[in-house]
Amino acid sequence: MAKTTSNEMLLKTIAALQANAEAGFTHLEALVAVKSPSEFFELQSAFLRKQIEKSAEQAKAIQALMLRASEERIQADQGCL
Repeated sequence: MAKTTSNEMLLKTIAALQANAEAGFTHLEALVAVKSPSEFFELQSAFLRKQIEKSAEQAKAIQALMLRASEERIQADQGCL
């Protein structure tokens, strides 16, 4: 079971990296189209705020998977005793 959780953790990590890369490219495209410095800073601060929130969510999800993998490992080890 731990192997399945490890695979799930890997897939979640890859999905998070892909989502963050896509968000970065989309943001870059939006920055190229800005018309004023104030628009640039407004767009940049909104993007950073959203990315921080998204990173926190992604970290919580990966942390939960790591905890589950640890628990599964402990249970497996106890079953061998």
